[in-house]
Amino acid sequence: MRFVRRKEMLHMTGLTNTVQYQLEKEGKFPARRNITTGGSKNGGGLCAWLESDLLAWIESRPTVVVGSVQGVAKGSKCGRKRKIMEEMKVTGGEL
Repeated sequence: MRFVRRKEMLHMTGLTNTVQYQLEKEGKFPARRNITTGGSKNGGGLCAWLESDLLAWIESRPTVVVGSVQGVAKGSKCGRKRKIMEEMKVTGGEL
């Protein structure tokens, strides 16, 4: 069993702070564990996630099937990748 702090958790999951907080608030992301008690005005202290909880959450994410992405937001990386792939098909693999 190993604890993972915020920076590593964000790296492992690819989430932003905002998205992670929202998912955790909705009960859709593993809850943090207290490592120490006290240490702040709110009674906080150090907290982290269990690595096993994070790995289980990551494994529970659905896989993306190539060609199934619909409604990609303008300017998103997925949209740009799809556009590049479509251009490569049209030009025979050359950009």
